[in-house]
Amino acid sequence: MPDALKIEVLHYAEYLLNKGIKKSSGSAIASNDIPKKKYRQAGTMTRLIVMSDDFDEPLSEAS
Repeated sequence: MPDALKIEVLHYAEYLLNKGIKKSSGSAIASNDIPKKKYRQAGTMTRLIVMSDDFDEPLSEAS
């Protein structure tokens, strides 16, 4: 690998390592600033989707 490319990879790795640190204050980002992932809750769509009783019956042939 060429030296110029090695240096570029090194700079990118340093960027990734320092990504979570604010440059102005020098402190890490507080966990309160990171939004929490919203998980889906089961059962919120109850009774909104209804299947007919003859769902498993064969379809009638249309002419």
